[in-house]
Amino acid sequence: MTKKNVNKKNELDDFFNKFPTHIDIGDHDKGWEKRPKTMQKWFKKMFGFENQPSLYNPIVINWSEKGRGFGQYIFFQDKGKIYCRNERDSKETVMKVLINMVNQAEFLEK
Repeated sequence: MTKKNVNKKNELDDFFNKFPTHIDIGDHDKGWEKRPKTMQKWFKKMFGFENQPSLYNPIVINWSEKGRGFGQYIFFQDKGKIYCRNERDSKETVMKVLINMVNQAEFLEK
């Protein structure tokens, strides 16, 4: 690796190391309420089929991870099938984020 490539890699590592490890649950329903036609086009483009806002009801997981970066997973159900918009992350990577979320959760029923 050349010195220039090593410097770029170090800069990228420094950038990704600034992200804290964090997970929260987002709300995409507001997008459907405010812009239903725009959201319908987005949904068709992203998932390849049409869906109605009343069927969407997603669970949105926003995450960041030190040394890796940030992203968002969107889980939703249509006609009994559960889908995950996973940003091309593997099932194992998504599971790691979900496990991290469960570990961060405060359980109300003890």
